[in-house]
Amino acid sequence: MKINKYLIATSLAGAFVLFLNTNSSTVQAATIQIPTQGTSYVRKGNTYKLHLKEAGRVTVNTNAKIRIYNSIDWEAIPYSTDKKNTKEYYLRSGNYKVVAKNPGSRKIRISYTKLTKLRKQLDDYPIYRTTNSYTYSPEISLGQKVKGFSDMFSSYKNSTYHSYTLKVDKSQKLTMGMNSMPVYYNGHRTIITMQSKNGFSYYLPSSMFNGRQDNKKITWYVAKGEYKLNIQTRGLFNFKITGENTDQVPVKNEVTKLTPVKDGLQVDFTKSEGATEYVIYINSGSGYIPAAVPRIKASESLSTVIPSKSLVNGKTYQVAVLPINRANGFDINGELSDAKTIDYHAVTDNKNVPDKIPVDVSYYDDNGSDEPYIDIKWPVNKNISSYEVQYRLKGQSEWQNFLSSSSNGDEITSSSDKNSICYFEKGKTYEIRVRGLNSNIVGPWSDIKTVTVNVTPAGN
Repeated sequence: MKINKYLIATSLAGAFVLFLNTNSSTVQAATIQIPTQGTSYVRKGNTYKLHLKEAGRVTVNTNAKIRIYNSIDWEAIPYSTDKKNTKEYYLRSGNYKVVAKNPGSRKIRISYTKLTKLRKQLDDYPIYRTTNSYTYSPEISLGQKVKGFSDMFSSYKNSTYHSYTLKVDKSQKLTMGMNSMPVYYNGHRTIITMQSKNGFSYYLPSSMFNGRQDNKKITWYVAKGEYKLNIQTRGLFNFKITGENTDQVPVKNEVTKLTPVKDGLQVDFTKSEGATEYVIYINSGSGYIPAAVPRIKASESLSTVIPSKSLVNGKTYQVAVLPINRANGFDINGELSDAKTIDYHAVTDNKNVPDKIPVDVSYYDDNGSDEPYIDIKWPVNKNISSYEVQYRLKGQSEWQNFLSSSSNGDEITSSSDKNSICYFEKGKTYEIRVRGLNSNIVGPWSDIKTVTVNVTPAGN
């Protein structure tokens, strides 16, 4: 029997093609682990796994077109170097996949350096595991070039941004040139904020953007003072802030007089060159806040009255004025004026000495649903302007005190500070007394009342 050589050859060729196709299909479906150091080969269709135990810089040398994705398919941004076919990625710890776009097999050389070894090279003011970026704010200067990185270590819970302190010795227009090198194209946005720390806190206009930025310009108009710059991003950045003279910032003015009147406290102040509006600020010991009065237009009288219902008779207040230029539709704040101080006493026609006050006290705690407190009650008396409350631990001689404008009672709340007299613990007994004030006329103290903490608050 003769065998047809042509049929055999054809069958063998077909089987070989089938083998190649099957083998090719297997290759395309392959998932391959590649090392963080050394040379590998990549080809289109395969998926390559890259694992980083720690955040670091991954340097890739290849003529292949590759892309690197994290576990939720965010694409990492490559940054060019001065070496041919070489790019750098700055990545957090975790698992990544490398995808090649070229046909055929291409050589790829990878090297990896832990970010902790590059920390001082990449960051002028490094953040470490124990650093709290909420309080760490090194001082920088105008014209200084600053580089850094943030939010690269997943285990650093308090280092998601960088803060810097900037002191400005006169009113200026500040311009920030910002270069941002985030980890991913579509990852966390970069947020830039500037916060005034000049006796009271307020934020200047912020800037937010996604992706890489080269020399992005951000501008602020600021008065003389101290400012806190915050940069929140995931990746590397560098910047420089410069200053130039400007006439857009209102000139510092002053409060000339504080006068108690029937309706409250009258505030008179001087004109500020460049101001279109004024805001009155008040401080009773816990920092400046805007007083309960509308903004005053520059075209109006340079005087306003803080209503008596927002004041506490007998308290000491510091009052200041802030000039604002809003000609362009946004606030440009001048420098807060020097404060003027007053011991405020309400104006009243009643000159009678307040009567002795009946007081009732009790301890309230519902086992953690609300903050525990000592509840103090007294009857409503329209002839009393305010109340002075004093308290102490039984057995102590020194009283603690506060003033209250409440008409029928107040509270002493629990503190989480173990050194505070108000750190409530079961068995502690407090003594409390109250007296009324009619303007600056002081009434007699109430009888001393005692109250005992019967439940230690949760967490104490």
